[in-house]
Amino acid sequence: MKRLFSLFILTNILITNILSQIYPTYIDAKLNKRYFNGAERSHQLDLPKGYQFSITGVMHELDTINNEDAYSIIIKLQEAEGFIALPFKVDSILRKIPISDSFIEKTEITCKSPQDIWDSAIIKNVLLQLQKKGIQTELRSEMEEDALDFIEQVQFHGFELDDPFLKDYIHNLIIQIAPTRYVDGRQSNINLLIVKDPCINACMYPNGTLVINTGLLSCLHTEDELVAILSHEIAHFVLDHTIQNVNKAITRQKRAEFWGSIATGVTAIAEGIASAKTGYTPGFATLGVASISSVIATKVIDYLGMKYNHKQESEADFVAIQILKMLNYDENALASALNRIKEKHIEERNISIYFNSTTHEELVNRINKCGTPYSDKNELFEKKVSFAVTNSAQFNFEKRHYKQVLPLVNQNINNNVATFEDYMLKAYCLMELYDNIEMNKQILELVNKAKTLNPDHIKLHKTEIIIYHRLENQEKVTRLLEEYIFKMEQIISTIHLPYSNQYYSFAIQEAEWAKKMLLKLKSIEKTPLNNPRYIKKHSN
Repeated sequence: MKRLFSLFILTNILITNILSQIYPTYIDAKLNKRYFNGAERSHQLDLPKGYQFSITGVMHELDTINNEDAYSIIIKLQEAEGFIALPFKVDSILRKIPISDSFIEKTEITCKSPQDIWDSAIIKNVLLQLQKKGIQTELRSEMEEDALDFIEQVQFHGFELDDPFLKDYIHNLIIQIAPTRYVDGRQSNINLLIVKDPCINACMYPNGTLVINTGLLSCLHTEDELVAILSHEIAHFVLDHTIQNVNKAITRQKRAEFWGSIATGVTAIAEGIASAKTGYTPGFATLGVASISSVIATKVIDYLGMKYNHKQESEADFVAIQILKMLNYDENALASALNRIKEKHIEERNISIYFNSTTHEELVNRINKCGTPYSDKNELFEKKVSFAVTNSAQFNFEKRHYKQVLPLVNQNINNNVATFEDYMLKAYCLMELYDNIEMNKQILELVNKAKTLNPDHIKLHKTEIIIYHRLENQEKVTRLLEEYIFKMEQIISTIHLPYSNQYYSFAIQEAEWAKKMLLKLKSIEKTPLNNPRYIKKHSN
């Protein structure tokens, strides 16, 4: 009944100004200092320190004469002396207070849900900026188009991770976290895009798209940490940081010119990759994908104002920790996530958007302000992000970071969610790092496990040949080479040019390699006891 009465009063306030819009909210607040608005006597408001009230809405009014936006808070006063609710004196219940630094600084808001946290964040951090700059509809629309162009580029070049279960899992977390409405009038919703990129980054784009890289997902080990990162990024969006940063920029490159430069850069990289490529390796990521992805992401992030300053990062951290507490997650999860990212960057001697304007000392201080990092790991969470972990391992393998691949694939193997690629990546890395009987047998076991998952995969044959050659089993090597030649010739005979020209070339090259190896082995006298390499290996 009280809520219906409040809506009736809101309607009366609204019709006093045709160019007004009220966005409802229901949050409790109190004053930490006396508030006096100094208006004329009939609308004067003098509230003492400690006074408790409710915020029931945000009013947006447009001054058509000066073409200016004005924002006010609608508050419901206590039914106490001086503010008695009477049918003929409805403004003693609800009062309109113009948004100001003074009111914001003196108001403490009590949040009982994630929606309350977002409403409070907008009231305290966004409304004054909107009042100064206006809604900037044209600029916002242009930035949303830029975000859509970026998404189109990601999908066109095949950067989006195809894992519907992971996407649904993260999307359900976002539903718990994200606002269902915005008290500044934005008609937005948060959507998700998972990108195959080894960079440890996540970003919120101006159209509400939360982009998270596989590199970052592989760096986290608990759901709490993921919720912390998601909340932090959503906070940047709700707090309107990108539009604020674009407003601070002196110039903004025209859309057509900007996307033209992106296309030129991508084409140049793609052509360089094509000219340098000597063979076809089906099923694995290439450095070219990472290079193209980085060209697009780096330029777009800068162009759309997503390089945040220390104050903005601190504001987003604060909101994220509030969300963690509200949803009963570990409030130290943001500190833990940031610390894992920091350690990963130190290990790789790399840097990302998270820390691009932060010295090591400042970063340590930021992490300490967020809480105490922990080292816990959650097996169920690690299983849910396993495909992202595999993708990150693939990129590290392409960069020849073999020692960094091993903990990633071992995580999936130990959690019993290893794919064919995980076993083969581990086998390849061990082949690059070691050559002794014990390790070669372990590599052969990995190949056999991979074979149970995909027995006909073309990569198995050549790897087996090399390992059996290392183990001096020449009879097995000869038989495998003959089988490999037969398989390649089958592929060659079934391919119709020019549609599969790259795969055809690969099969031709592999068949020629196998024939040469077979000829070479047959010409070598098999005397292992006189072979220095054999003696050295078997004497250990």
